[in-house]
Amino acid sequence: MCVKTKFVLIVVLMVAAILPVVRGQTQDFTVSCPPLVAIVPNQNYVFKPTIILYQNFVEQGAELFIGGTGFSINSTVSVYVKQQWDISAIVVAFETERNGTFLQSIHVGDNMHVGAIYDVWGIDKATGTQARVVSVQVIAPRTTSSSLSGSRVMWIYHYLEWYAQNKQQVDSLIQFADATYDQYARDFGFSLNPLTVQVTNEGDNMSRLYVGWASGTTIGFSANLISNDYLARSFISHEMANVFQGNITGGWPWADAKGIWNQISQKAQKDNYPSPFPYAASARVLQELGYGNYSQVKLDKVTGDCGVSLLWAIYEKFGWSPYTTLFNYLRQQHVNLSNYDDETATAIIMVFMSAGTGYDYISLFNEVFNMRGVNIQQSKISEVYNMFTGLPSISNLQPTEIQVTNTSIPIPEYSDYLLPLLVLLVVPVLLKGKHYRFQA
Repeated sequence: MCVKTKFVLIVVLMVAAILPVVRGQTQDFTVSCPPLVAIVPNQNYVFKPTIILYQNFVEQGAELFIGGTGFSINSTVSVYVKQQWDISAIVVAFETERNGTFLQSIHVGDNMHVGAIYDVWGIDKATGTQARVVSVQVIAPRTTSSSLSGSRVMWIYHYLEWYAQNKQQVDSLIQFADATYDQYARDFGFSLNPLTVQVTNEGDNMSRLYVGWASGTTIGFSANLISNDYLARSFISHEMANVFQGNITGGWPWADAKGIWNQISQKAQKDNYPSPFPYAASARVLQELGYGNYSQVKLDKVTGDCGVSLLWAIYEKFGWSPYTTLFNYLRQQHVNLSNYDDETATAIIMVFMSAGTGYDYISLFNEVFNMRGVNIQQSKISEVYNMFTGLPSISNLQPTEIQVTNTSIPIPEYSDYLLPLLVLLVVPVLLKGKHYRFQA
């Protein structure tokens, strides 16, 4: 046997040896849904009620963000906002989280006067302890605005100096927002009217807090996001997912984590991630646009989140097809999920995805739900199926072959596992050029 033939045979044998491993990694799609465990208070927790303001100034008509730390766990804090030298105060009650913190906002209306300084403090309901007073000044809003137009998305801002100081990064994000729009249009299967990014909090020196939101075809983007490239692109892709799905229907249970989705999106010992679908869609689009490192950062942050893990495993095995099928059925059937409770809305999602694709997403979703002690009964599935006409049968669905485990494992980007195979094929070719001379 000649040297050339031996070399080819060795390569074939090496590929044959590693292919089953690679195939197993790329096809073993798994949803990680570890059980919730009793919350252990943070060992560093100290009862020391403290009010946090994230803005030095706040424009009239904007939101004043108020945070708190060191309050009683799972309790209530009465927050007072009072103009200095005045006797009346605005009083609001906020619930603390399981680590004694809270974050809320109040709208700065006409009753809060431009130029006035307002004191803010909080009283812990469980103990009566008062947090130290902090202050913020109300300033006049900028009434003039400027715009920057991309091919798909228009950006509106009010402070010329903000754009001048951040021109290079803003221009890059304008291109990114346009590319994100085009990618979602391909993935969702439809286009929207041009979108708007409304830049907020330009003049209040906000720090330690980043704000994003979506409403209609507008995305809110706090000005300080410009300082963190990962967060800026993550926020844009996340909120644009909300815009696209919101233009199909409102009331998505997996967007604001109502009921079942809230329960399965709780991470053991960690905070909640209340928007499983926009979160997973954002990670997917970042990957599709070449920001695989940012995508993996997002996925690493939600290890143990059953909702994101479920939706991501579906993406990785089947792509966008199950989701676009769902979107098409919702439109064809003129469904508004806002008209249903979260269980019924979730059952509609399960039925439409299953009927439209022929795969058993009903069993897959319920297997994940069961991990957190919830279940959508067959009677509810039958009830939902019979609500609509013209649906394909859901009697003989194919299994998705997506596994569900109660072990906490990282959410992988399965496509990365092909790299060893590519290296295996490329290296011998390189070796051929450097170390071998084949004779005819």
